[in-house]
Amino acid sequence: MKLLLENWRRYLKEDKISVEDIHKLAHKLKIPWDNDDNFMRWTKKLTNKSHLDDLDEDERSKLYAALEKRRNED
Repeated sequence: MKLLLENWRRYLKEDKISVEDIHKLAHKLKIPWDNDDNFMRWTKKLTNKSHLDDLDEDERSKLYAALEKRRNED
C-alpha cells in the first residue's frame, strides 16, 4: 500500500505528504490527533517518534499509509 501511494504521488508529481495531510486524514477518520495521548503513542509505535513535527518524509508516508489502511478496514 505504501509503495503504491508513493509511486502514485511520484507519477502525479505531487508534493510529499505533509503534517497537514496527516491532520486532514485523521480528521476525516474522526481520530483525535491534537495532543492526544493515544494518537501520540500509536505514532511512536509506528515511527519511534510521537510528534508529527519530528517525522521525516518517510515516517510521514508510513503514518499516512497506516491511516489509509485504517480507513479501508472500516
